Amino acid sequence: MADKITAQVSSTGPRVPEGEYQGVCVDVVDMGEILNEKWSSLQHKAALVFQLEDPRNPAKRFEIAERFTVSMGDKARLRKFLEQWRGRPYKVEEVKNGVPLDKLEGNNAMVTVVHNESGERTFANIHLIRPLDKGRKPIKAHQYSRDEYWDEHTKRAEDQRRAREAHAEVPVGTDDDGLPLEEDDLPF
Repeated sequence: MADKITAQVSSTGPRVPEGEYQGVCVDVVDMGEILNEKWSSLQHKAALVFQLEDPRNPAKRFEIAERFTVSMGDKARLRKFLEQWRGRPYKVEEVKNGVPLDKLEGNNAMVTVVHNESGERTFANIHLIRPLDKGRKPIKAHQYSRDEYWDEHTKRAEDQRRAREAHAEVPVGTDDDGLPLEEDDLPF
């Protein structure tokens, strides 16, 4: 007689419960250039990974990540996220000089997590981020090591980039090897 069992969609780990948490940025993952199929363009992507302190058990940590296109344009989601986190907008000079994302690692924040449904699955997402409450003691990363998922994802993006480069069209005005045509070889 078979055991009674129901198969369901599973996730890679426990979903972070909805609520507000104190968190620390533990990693900034450069995901490389990824093809945005909707716009048929390459977009440089990065993920910010946070450890969130479980208020019921401070020794336990949840992990959550948010992915962004690496852009500091006026309407860019990354810029809005970072401005929320720092509690003030960027000045033109700051954006013009560039924002080094690797410096986010180790910084604390208050993070609000919500659940969003997509089809049969429910995802935990960062809804809001803000500066650490005054008087709160910052937390440090606790036994963090980068999940294999990020390395696999980054490698897959790099493999896709190499494949696109290998199949790139030969520029106009060049021979099949991409070398410039001699004057006598012009195609007209």
